[in-house]
Amino acid sequence: MILRALTSVCLLSLWLASSALAEDLERPVAKIAVATQGGFARVQFDWSDKVSGRAELASNVLVISFNHGFEADIDAIARQLDPFVALVRMDPDGRSLRLAMKGPVRLNTTDYGTRFAFDILPPAFAGTPPPPPSPDPYAGKGAPQMSVRVTERERTTRLQ
Repeated sequence: MILRALTSVCLLSLWLASSALAEDLERPVAKIAVATQGGFARVQFDWSDKVSGRAELASNVLVISFNHGFEADIDAIARQLDPFVALVRMDPDGRSLRLAMKGPVRLNTTDYGTRFAFDILPPAFAGTPPPPPSPDPYAGKGAPQMSVRVTERERTTRLQ
C-alpha cells in the first residue's frame, strides 16, 4: 500500500514537472535590444511568436508590458539608457518593465506583432524617428517553396 502511494506521488511529480517544462518550451522568447542614436533612444523587443504589448508613459515613468513574461538584464538596459533613464526595474510577474525617466520625454511606439519598438524622445527632438526594420517573416522558417514546371516548344515557353 505504501509502495503504491509512493509510486503515485512520484508519477504525479514527474507529470507536473514535464508539463511545466513543456509549457516553458512553448512560451514565446523575447530578445531585447537597446540603442541611443540620433538624439533619441530605442528599446526593441523581438519575440519568437506574435504577442500583444503596450507602453504607457505617466508621471515620467514608462511602463512596457506584454501578455507573456520575459527576461531582461535591467542593469545593462539602465547603463545603455543612462542619458534618459534614472532607474529600470522589472515587475515580479516578469511581464512588465518600468523605466523612471530623468526628465520629460515623448514616446513613439511601433508594433509589428513580433517586433515592438519603443522610442524615447527628448523634448528637443523634432519630428519622428525612423521606423525600425520590419521583421523577416521567414526568419528561422526558411523561404516558402513553390514548384515550377517549364515546357518549351518551338517559339513558345510555358510556365505551370
